[in-house]
Amino acid sequence: MIEISNIDFFSESEEKKNRHTIDIFTPLEKKNILNHLNEQRLSRQKNEEIQKKRFENKKIYTIQNKQYYKIIDMKRAYYLEVESCENISYAQSIVLLYTYTFATMTARKGLAKIDKATERILISNDALRVYFKPYALEEER
Repeated sequence: MIEISNIDFFSESEEKKNRHTIDIFTPLEKKNILNHLNEQRLSRQKNEEIQKKRFENKKIYTIQNKQYYKIIDMKRAYYLEVESCENISYAQSIVLLYTYTFATMTARKGLAKIDKATERILISNDALRVYFKPYALEEER
């Protein structure tokens, strides 16, 4: 016959013992950890400000109930959808480049990524042959 006993595995005395066995950081280690966290916060904050500045005060075109940014200095007039610009990061990603032809928007696949140093977006208008060039979005006047 098996005997069942009421053992409390999480009694207060066990919790107190566990609390006292936690290693406490030295002041130098705490300072290093806080400095590292502060550097990460500043880097993230700077990236957010640059990202906001990159798409701030840009002219938005509304064509067929969708909103687009116009890319300037390209051979043709290419447009990027406003919603897809939020997904562009420092790593290359596939985006749709739109051209306005005869009252319709035709899409073409391309690659885009963000340049950390400038406000420009690096775009390769061919998804197979990757050759990035920096392009700016049209400013609002």
